[in-house]
Amino acid sequence: MPISELILPRTSDAMTEAILATWLVASESQVAAGDVLAEVETEKAMVEVCAEGDGLFVAVVTAGATVEVGGVLAYVLSGSEIDDYKSGKLVLAGTTQEEAGSPATQ
Repeated sequence: MPISELILPRTSDAMTEAILATWLVASESQVAAGDVLAEVETEKAMVEVCAEGDGLFVAVVTAGATVEVGGVLAYVLSGSEIDDYKSGKLVLAGTTQEEAGSPATQ
């Protein structure tokens, strides 16, 4: 199964960015489809962002950061991807593993 990217959705035509207000789930926790993972603050409202699938949630963006529409907030891994990530074989763009100098894999 492919890696699922949790992206910042566009909630209005004028929206170009939003602030990740808070993560509601700790990074590297198991999540299920439909779980509310984060709240983002737009110019007009607080918006919930939900998981689209089941798996291991890996946050990329820190709370308080400004993110462009379509930007990756986190990943949800499943199946063998979880073991590959935990063993260091799978390095996700934007994670601390990548910052440590490992090659990015997607």
